[in-house]
Amino acid sequence: VVATSSTEAEYVAAVAQSSMKSLKRNLHVTNILSAGYITTPQMVLNSPCQTQIKN
Repeated sequence: VVATSSTEAEYVAAVAQSSMKSLKRNLHVTNILSAGYITTPQMVLNSPCQTQIKN
């Protein structure tokens, strides 16, 4: 994008900055979700096995 004026340059910078923020937010949410999906099955698998062994 070629800015013709200083205000346009500021606008472009603001848009780029906000899109980067939303990208990082989406990545953060994705990381949390993927971490949750990884740990949850392990917990589900471990708990019945442990109770069966104890009993």
